[in-house]
Amino acid sequence: MRRALDERPPPQRWPAARRRPLGALALAWALGCSGAAPDPNPAAEAPFEAKRGPPTGGPPAHRPGGVQGGQRPEAEPPARVTVLAPDPTAPGPQALAAALQGSIAPWTGRWPAPRPGEVWALWLAEGSPEALRGLLQPGPPRPDGLLVVLPPGAEDRQDWRPLAEVRVSVVDPVAALRQWGEAPPTPGPLLLAAAAAQAIGAHFELPVTPAAAALAAAALSEAELTAIDPGIRGALALGPTGEAPDPRARRGSPTALDPDISVRLAAAADPQLAPRLLADPEPLVRARALHRLREVDALQAALADPSSFVRVSAAQGLVELAHGGAHDAARPGLLQAAAHPDAYLRWKAAAGLGGDPHGLPALTAMLNDVDIDVRREAALSLKRAPEGALGRAEAAEGLRRAAQDPNTFVQRRAIEALPTFPGPETVTALEAALASPTALVGEAAARALAQLGRPVAPPRGYAPPSRPRSRGEAEAALASPDAVAQKDLCKLIEGEAWAAEVLAPLLASPDSELRKAAVGALGRSPAAGPALVAALADTDPDTVVTALVSLAALAHPDPAPVLRFLDHPDAELRLRATEALAAAIQAMKATGAPPSSEAQAAVARMSRDPDERIAAAAAPLDPTVSPAEVSSVLGRRALAAVGRIDPAEAQLLVRAAAPGAPAGLRRWGEAVIDAEDYLLHVIFSWNLPSTRPGSHWVLRPWPHRAFGQPDRG
Repeated sequence: MRRALDERPPPQRWPAARRRPLGALALAWALGCSGAAPDPNPAAEAPFEAKRGPPTGGPPAHRPGGVQGGQRPEAEPPARVTVLAPDPTAPGPQALAAALQGSIAPWTGRWPAPRPGEVWALWLAEGSPEALRGLLQPGPPRPDGLLVVLPPGAEDRQDWRPLAEVRVSVVDPVAALRQWGEAPPTPGPLLLAAAAAQAIGAHFELPVTPAAAALAAAALSEAELTAIDPGIRGALALGPTGEAPDPRARRGSPTALDPDISVRLAAAADPQLAPRLLADPEPLVRARALHRLREVDALQAALADPSSFVRVSAAQGLVELAHGGAHDAARPGLLQAAAHPDAYLRWKAAAGLGGDPHGLPALTAMLNDVDIDVRREAALSLKRAPEGALGRAEAAEGLRRAAQDPNTFVQRRAIEALPTFPGPETVTALEAALASPTALVGEAAARALAQLGRPVAPPRGYAPPSRPRSRGEAEAALASPDAVAQKDLCKLIEGEAWAAEVLAPLLASPDSELRKAAVGALGRSPAAGPALVAALADTDPDTVVTALVSLAALAHPDPAPVLRFLDHPDAELRLRATEALAAAIQAMKATGAPPSSEAQAAVARMSRDPDERIAAAAAPLDPTVSPAEVSSVLGRRALAAVGRIDPAEAQLLVRAAAPGAPAGLRRWGEAVIDAEDYLLHVIFSWNLPSTRPGSHWVLRPWPHRAFGQPDRG
């Protein structure tokens, strides 16, 4: 239900500016590792194979496995950490290794060859780019995996930027400090080690000891310690916590039922405490606990949770269990999700049923889903259809029809899956697709035919369009018959004064992928309001969601067109309609125009919605809602931000959002929510690590991720 990411991974970029939190998300507080690592350089220039999982998911080597019957899965042994350093005796790498319970070894400039469950961190926080020569040799891009701890100021120096080009993950400890408060002008190596340990631990979901923080605190005088921003002191447990006691300082408490929501969020990431939090009243805590434990019964029950975030987190857990081989355990929940009105859950179900010998009938049915993301995920999953599975003939027929879907993205996924079902009819369908005017479709057909032993001359390759220099160039380029080229052009001309007029004809395209791209680009054209309102009648839910998002971005001042979506059975449509409604009412108030009684009644109703993200979007504009009626931390933070909650009576995480909150407290609160934002982005954007573009694997501190809104696809 979002503007989908293109399959082609976007280019690597240096960290972007701080992004605005989305609203409902989950926390991966700093975690670390244990055990000794083997020889860090067993073979010169050995290829480095990534062994880590997604930034909030941890490496596959130590994620808990799934079991049946709701029993708690046993975690595999924790990953082993090796800190590599030009000078392994220096205090910085020593503190980092101690905090991560890892070993330390000299950096010889050669690529290590890690084994499963190993994490490697190269300490260059006090180093020179000269130490990077072994990483930057010409050749193919390096696989993700090796973590480089950057020195202060590296992000602004050209000599460090080649790291992004070889896909080396970076840890910027100064940026990590900035997420909690104002970083010192010249942080010492121990403070850098403490921040790097928290960032690396959070990335891999591993426990971090306070060793680095303790060493950092011991090296500072009382005056120096007091001078550090209170948010940083609290986050790293550096002496007195001041105004922002970070939950990590209290997560070892024997009870996980602390009244402070931030403490329970941290506890939910702990496998020992998470079981007690599966029924927590706060949705963010429930989502984090589900994400950590992967208990089958809890996951299936959570598919009926009032929070859409919790439901998607539960479905994601079922997907991971199924792809881990637990098809029988995950299947009932996935089939339940396949029939859910939320397209996000159906999309997850389509991902989880791939490879299940009993999943083909459901996947074949989902090839006809109204939502294009569900259709293409079903096609992608059918690539894994087992031999002899019931329903193979029906699945093959469904894929042949999907290879002619009006949506070119669905076409490509179906074409990629067809070689799993060889036969004369499959060959005929693929040969027909060769003539597609969309180059990527023809290329997919050529590859599929080659898989079937029928190589053909490859069609012309796809050449991304250049940015048009004028309206005339844009109109000429948009005349291309290639739907992907047209889609890419939409992104290149958004914001131009003439964009609305040039993009308008695309709203009648039979390809919903192109209509959606045009609607998204119109979100930056102030004159596009009428066209966006018309797009609300589109038959494609993704296009409608994108139109609602664009109307909210433009603060279109007429709420009437979005009201009919407030009762839609899909939570994503209700959420985006509520956001557009709120933006419209704010725009009306700014001009002195009173909202209609219908709009006011709609806000009052949505501010009491059981989904915390929807309620948080409406509550600040509803004068009739009492703070006592809003229980979620997102809703209470939204009320605090407009002065509707007395900070003296609020918890720290809510108080941090109130006007006039101390800088350290505010930064700490934003970092907590940013972590939740990041988990939401991960589970709402991709189903499996293999579907995630490489640019979204690189380890960066959360304030440097410019994701915007999550995108399925």
